[in-house]
Amino acid sequence: ILVREDGDQWVMQRDEQAPAPVPPDRIIEADGTRWALTLPSRHTDTVEAEVVLSPTLVIQHSQDLDDLELGIRTRDERTISLGARTHALMLYVLAQRLLDDQAPSVKATAAEAGWMPVLELLEELTRATRTDVERKHINMHILRFRGLMRRFEPTERLGPRIERRPASDRIRLAGPVRIEALGAP
Repeated sequence: ILVREDGDQWVMQRDEQAPAPVPPDRIIEADGTRWALTLPSRHTDTVEAEVVLSPTLVIQHSQDLDDLELGIRTRDERTISLGARTHALMLYVLAQRLLDDQAPSVKATAAEAGWMPVLELLEELTRATRTDVERKHINMHILRFRGLMRRFEPTERLGPRIERRPASDRIRLAGPVRIEALGAP
């Protein structure tokens, strides 16, 4: 059953049948089971529909780092929540390295800020998650992050991005990034 908004009402469609309005009580039956639909009162844009110029990656964290959420901060300081993602911890570790290297007391140039050996990143993630994190996990996290960022910055040249130096087996998060406490204004 597909349920979608059509104008000012919700409609549902079963297999090849024509769309029909969702019943007023929002109870539907499928394969002999009754389901109560919980639907929003009005349509909101999906993350995929957003186009953001010069996005900033925002990584929000709980005090104990058990909860990490991602967001995109727009030029007008609006934050689009991306929720919790499997690659958030990796991004947090890389963002922390980048921000530490950008501190005034550190003499790292913009070209050198944030670089981390992949083996060190693997060790950090393994220690934090108490599970063996392998290189293939890093690669999967990178693919997911790049796919997510393409929704906001199709060129990936100016926005938040992962960069690699294969010859020295180093990786970094580059571009505009902020780390904030969860619930921060």
